[in-house]
Amino acid sequence: MQITTKVVTAFLLGLISATFITDGHTQPSPIQRGAGRVIGPQVGQFAPDFALPDLDGTLRRLSDYRGKVVLLNFWSTWCTPCREEMPSMERAYERLRKKGFEILALSLNVEGKAPVEAFMKEL
Repeated sequence: MQITTKVVTAFLLGLISATFITDGHTQPSPIQRGAGRVIGPQVGQFAPDFALPDLDGTLRRLSDYRGKVVLLNFWSTWCTPCREEMPSMERAYERLRKKGFEILALSLNVEGKAPVEAFMKEL
């Protein structure tokens, strides 16, 4: 099954090279540590916004997908379970995309976009 950039927007994510950007519309999500404290966003808060380039270099923001159901998938080309789940994610996307479902697949490959593009061609 061919995975295209229309189906899964693959983002390149370096080890610590990602820049997280807020757009002023999202509520801050406090990170609290300690006994009895919740870590991360609370019910009713937006997920923290971030922006990363896609394979074409276009900057994509999580907030661009507001109002849709978004599956964030962190994966890598060397991950066997990641390879196995991609076809089922493709099927889910095809079935649900007209209802506002999106998949954002964030690659954890540190080698850049070459292995991601090869992975997409292979599958």
